[in-house]
Amino acid sequence: MYVCVCNAVTEGQVRQAINEGALTTYQVRQKLDAERVCGSCDDCLEDYLAEAFVFASHGLRTATVK
Repeated sequence: MYVCVCNAVTEGQVRQAINEGALTTYQVRQKLDAERVCGSCDDCLEDYLAEAFVFASHGLRTATVK
């Protein structure tokens, strides 16, 4: 599934960036070399980051979607 249509960024790419250490939407964009265009993906990115934080607080990692 595409999370960012403007930059053709998929859910799997976002989750991988988070698993590799991105902690903010800015850092996710940096890792994916994706400029902020319209901003409609910000809420989705924040949801994935929040999910990763909850998983990490329980000693788990988020699933990587291909």
